[in-house]
Amino acid sequence: MKQTNEIKKPKIFKIKSKFAKLKRKNKRVKLALKSLSLKKKSRVAKNHGGSLQNKSRDERKMKKSKSSGPSSHIKTLKKNHSEKTIQQKFCAYIRKNYPSVVFTSMGDFSSARQAGKSIKLGYCRYIHDIVIFEPRGWYFLCMMELKTEEVKYNGKIITRKGKLSKGQNKMIEDMSKKRYFSCAVYGLQAAIKIFDVYMSLKSGEKIIISN
Repeated sequence: MKQTNEIKKPKIFKIKSKFAKLKRKNKRVKLALKSLSLKKKSRVAKNHGGSLQNKSRDERKMKKSKSSGPSSHIKTLKKNHSEKTIQQKFCAYIRKNYPSVVFTSMGDFSSARQAGKSIKLGYCRYIHDIVIFEPRGWYFLCMMELKTEEVKYNGKIITRKGKLSKGQNKMIEDMSKKRYFSCAVYGLQAAIKIFDVYMSLKSGEKIIISN
């Protein structure tokens, strides 16, 4: 009888293929377990992150409460009495109480580059901060240079009284000769008071400001 070994080969291949399938399944299971563990870790991290965020918020609040002392109060006072803030509030006052009045502001020229560009475009140097195109009394219009007033806190000077430059002084004098009400005003309340007086002038009346 002839011996045949042909049947053994497919059996071996079949066993190998089964092992390969099992390995693939094991890999898939491992990957699934890894993904589950990662998800759990992310959830834990999120929970811890939330608690950390709450802690950081509480720490910020504590820092704010600590910082909200005299130093922060001084900063707000300085900001509220700066020339920029005075100008903004004064413009808002005119818009609210005199909506028909036409006026213009010279804007903010804090940087030398911006000032140079503005001069090239026609900005007049030393011109007043606010020009109000409203004739009253003896005057054709109102021009006001806004400056800071002296502000004290606990006996210490926070903001000093603003000083006029030589060019600003000359500009105020020159404009007053042309029947313009030209003046320098120190502080917001002083600016509002003088402007209300200007708007109440009758024909031929003038304003005399005592230093």
